[in-house]
Amino acid sequence: KVEFKGGYALNYITSNKNKFIAKESLATIISNYYYNPYIVGIYNPYFTPFNQQMHYLLVHLNARINSRLSIYINSNIGIYGSVKNPYLYLDKNANDQLLIQTGYSLYTFLPLEIKGKIQFKVNNQISISTEYLHRKNNFYTSDDLNLTFIKHFLNEKKSK
Repeated sequence: KVEFKGGYALNYITSNKNKFIAKESLATIISNYYYNPYIVGIYNPYFTPFNQQMHYLLVHLNARINSRLSIYINSNIGIYGSVKNPYLYLDKNANDQLLIQTGYSLYTFLPLEIKGKIQFKVNNQISISTEYLHRKNNFYTSDDLNLTFIKHFLNEKKSK
């Protein structure tokens, strides 16, 4: 038995506070600015996206090969993704003092998420599965591989 489903998804996220800060102190940046005008920033303590949106085509496939073996494939195929990426620059305040300011530039990307799973039912109490997940967005790419062993210790009676 094979089951196929498709669809569309939109993911939108934004942060009220920007946690993107300069990696070095203002004094260090000023002393090196002539040689390197690029100010390196980091998200501290966590990633704070600003106006990030991702549009996906959804594809879902389940295939039950026999009573013991099943294959599942889910994918979110990116149509379009965008985020306002922060950057840092030196500016002066009203008192003519140097300070670090944050600006934003639009960055576009193609997000992707693919998940595949193979499940084998050894008997009514034991099943083994392996699962692979690949994710890619504007901030990171990750690959996960899992192996799962399930043993049911209680005999469940089916309700009528």
